[in-house]
Amino acid sequence: MSNREIFSDSSIDPIVVRVQAKGTRDNDGFISHYAWYYYESNNPDNIVSLKITPADVTSTSFIVPKPTNPTEYAFAVRMVDND
Repeated sequence: MSNREIFSDSSIDPIVVRVQAKGTRDNDGFISHYAWYYYESNNPDNIVSLKITPADVTSTSFIVPKPTNPTEYAFAVRMVDND
């Protein structure tokens, strides 16, 4: 099967990606919340999706839509502190 057939296959479902921030800490205060996001690797200035969680929620999931062509994504988290 070629790449074109794989990415146009209607039986492919969206992809669920779970991300975690383990062992995070703020040495001079506390983390107030997390900002989770992902973007196409070749275009880091264009965030595809953004989620905010409180400090006690150290993981989240993204549902990446069914691919229509080969695409590589990067996932990241920004920890926002109290000061």
